[in-house]
Amino acid sequence: MLTVNNICDGAENFTPEEEFENDQTWTDPRETCPALADDLAAYNIYYATTEGAELQVIETVNTPNEFDYTDRPELGIAGCYAVTAIDSVGNESVFSNIVCVDNCPAYELPNAFTPNSDGSNDDFRGKGMLDGATNFTFTIWNRWGEVLFQTNNPEQAWNGRKNNTGKLSPNGVYVCIVTFDGPRGEPFEYKGLATLIR
Repeated sequence: MLTVNNICDGAENFTPEEEFENDQTWTDPRETCPALADDLAAYNIYYATTEGAELQVIETVNTPNEFDYTDRPELGIAGCYAVTAIDSVGNESVFSNIVCVDNCPAYELPNAFTPNSDGSNDDFRGKGMLDGATNFTFTIWNRWGEVLFQTNNPEQAWNGRKNNTGKLSPNGVYVCIVTFDGPRGEPFEYKGLATLIR
């Protein structure tokens, strides 16, 4: 039995800078097939980028008493994994169960910015890993409940002006809410305060 764990499992407040890796563990096949006791030689680790894609060998673990492997995919952590056992003459078992994991959204908001055109911290926006996320909305309100800025583009920042044009808003604290749906449709909401300092 193969299991795959990563930073998405039970981590609600991790940051995008954390290392993204998939830790795979499997049960010793000799527990269900005692005939392998003296014949187990290695394991092949298989990976596919998406469910239904052809699994390819990414690693061979040549230690029969080792039951784990860590993969660090190049783009995100989404993918599907399986493991096979190999005996001393090269016979390979059928695939274990196939486990697929999605990218998990990671997002964080700063708490202040200084829109003074000095080229440092001049705008306000969150940052993160949003692969597979949909329905993104980023909204800024003033203390009277007036919407000052709203976008559906995660790359667009607030420059401290209403709708990013016109007069600069006064120093103060503004309410920020970011919402989006994760790869499986699960809703995410991040609330914060944006302190504008000139």
